[in-house]
Amino acid sequence: MKINLGNIVCLVFFLTIYQSALSQKVDDDETIRKMKNVIKEFFIKNGEITIENRLDIGAYEIIDGTELGYKNKGIYIIRTVYSTNGTDYLLFKNGKDFFILDFEDLKLIIDKSLNLLNDKPDKEIFDYLKAIIKWYEDSHLYFKNTGELKRIKK
Repeated sequence: MKINLGNIVCLVFFLTIYQSALSQKVDDDETIRKMKNVIKEFFIKNGEITIENRLDIGAYEIIDGTELGYKNKGIYIIRTVYSTNGTDYLLFKNGKDFFILDFEDLKLIIDKSLNLLNDKPDKEIFDYLKAIIKWYEDSHLYFKNTGELKRIKK
């Protein structure tokens, strides 16, 4: 089989376009700024940061690490940046609507996840639930020999 240079160039071109399409913002900069400001206010209200010391926030999609603004719908881990003793929270984003939950109520998190992802295929729902449970277990709980759950803070 003979490989044509033109075919290779076309393949690279289409792969580049495909990758670029996947990494396009779905939210404008103003919407992203507003969401980040609401998240900062949430952290101030919960005592994670102060008005005087407004640390930046990080918001990363729980499955693939995508930053806020690049997906129309997703579940994000949010935290303060540069704070080692802060708490992680979940941000559920559906278009321009979003809400924040902490890891205190796993039943509520799973319920909200299923509601948010109700139009997604089972594989994607499973991946989200698996990631949430892994994060919940790794970051906030440990199992003693008795099987009892104990809350710990990272």
